[in-house]
Amino acid sequence: KWRRWSVAADWPGGEVPVPGADVTVEKKWKMYLDVPNADVNKLEVFGKLVVEDQRDVTLNATWILILGPNARFYVGDEEAAFSHTATINLKGHRGTPEIRYGRNINVGAKAIGVFGKLYLRGADRAVSWTRLTQSAKTGSKTLHLSTAPLWYPGDKLVVTSTSYDPEQTEIVTIDSILDSAITLTKPLQFDHVVEPFLSVDAANAHARWRSK
Repeated sequence: KWRRWSVAADWPGGEVPVPGADVTVEKKWKMYLDVPNADVNKLEVFGKLVVEDQRDVTLNATWILILGPNARFYVGDEEAAFSHTATINLKGHRGTPEIRYGRNINVGAKAIGVFGKLYLRGADRAVSWTRLTQSAKTGSKTLHLSTAPLWYPGDKLVVTSTSYDPEQTEIVTIDSILDSAITLTKPLQFDHVVEPFLSVDAANAHARWRSK
């Protein structure tokens, strides 16, 4: 039997987890994470947890632990990519304590500890990197590329530095695309000069996860 995160009867005590709770997916459970927003403190997965591919999903957690040889956490899988946007935010602050698994393994703070299997598969990209055909100046919001990649508004790109300062590498977000010209949501902070060439990488697919 498949359980659903949103169904109170599928949880011990007959209540859906409240924001900030410690949550356990038991060893024999198979559960769909079927809510658009889930906020937990510690998420322990001993069974099978699948992010349902019906909507964009955000999971906020201080720790996520996938525990045991049969423990599985899926955002997409080998057969099908996750077609929406999945965001995993690891929350906390400088004083967030570290946690341990067993006697000797320090999982850390604001962490994902994988002692089972974690599947993360976003939309496939035919083009993962390309080159600029024109220099992009500070304050510009347009990138002219040598190819017309199959990327989407909201995707993040890495625009590499063309100076001796690696800190001038920028992570930018696509606002719109017209053929091989990309408009960004915010202006560039640095010059990116086309000589001899500059590469632009697709930094994410439709499934995204980040720590903050």
